[in-house]
Amino acid sequence: MRVEFWFLVVCRGVLSVFLGGLALLADLTRGHPRVVAAKLGLGGVLLSLTGMVAACGDDEDTEAGTDDSYYWSCYTAPWTGVDAVSYSHDEDSWQYLVELYGWGDSVTLDIHADDGLWTWEEQHELVNTDYSEDGSWDVWELDLVVVTDEAKQETGLTTLFAADDATEATMTWRVRVYEDGAVADCAVWGHDPASFDDVACREIEAE
Repeated sequence: MRVEFWFLVVCRGVLSVFLGGLALLADLTRGHPRVVAAKLGLGGVLLSLTGMVAACGDDEDTEAGTDDSYYWSCYTAPWTGVDAVSYSHDEDSWQYLVELYGWGDSVTLDIHADDGLWTWEEQHELVNTDYSEDGSWDVWELDLVVVTDEAKQETGLTTLFAADDATEATMTWRVRVYEDGAVADCAVWGHDPASFDDVACREIEAE
């Protein structure tokens, strides 16, 4: 069962308050009780805020304002989005892997190719292969076997796109992540991102 994000934040805040109390427990043996209480209260609040900030991104090397990935990885609210995409091909198949922030309900891959003589589009649905217990990430994969007969092209199983560098140079890909029946995020890369005419998509670099 998926754990709600804000429940995790509250838990971290409570834990921070407890740790703050332990850190200041030595003051209980000296000083005025009201001073001690004030220190405990202030320490707990500060540590709670620290816990919430930590939940918003743990990459110490990332600076807000200079790297867009900071905003995509910052959990200011529960959401799901594309973290990274990688793909490869061998002689007769294509392999795709999509990593998400959060959990997605489904992930689709649209492929478009146009070499000036031949135009073709396909849509496939990826399969969820791994996920985190705390809901912070999700992994989706897809393997497509290359076929040459259009009648044998099946969504999620086979593709007409030849697994070679010449064909790859004409291809454009779009990944859409769905949550609660709506598109939560959209990413596009490849030969001609404008071919999808989707202003909601952001361009990314796939590996």
